[in-house]
Amino acid sequence: MSTQIDQKNIRPVHGAKRLLSDSGIMIVPPPENLRPLIDQEMRKIRLDLMEKMGQEAYGERIRQANEEFELLR
Repeated sequence: MSTQIDQKNIRPVHGAKRLLSDSGIMIVPPPENLRPLIDQEMRKIRLDLMEKMGQEAYGERIRQANEEFELLR
């Protein structure tokens, strides 16, 4: 497996970059100066989801997502 990254496969996504590869997508963190803005936007998204789904359903969704993530490790 090559460790070289083909720059044409890197795409910007909301201030971050993602690397498209044969095995999946690798998230590359955004520059440090954009992190507070992205954190603020993500907080708004989480609050909107919680409002739409209800706190209990949102909590269950997060729990399931965390379990799935742990299985990927």
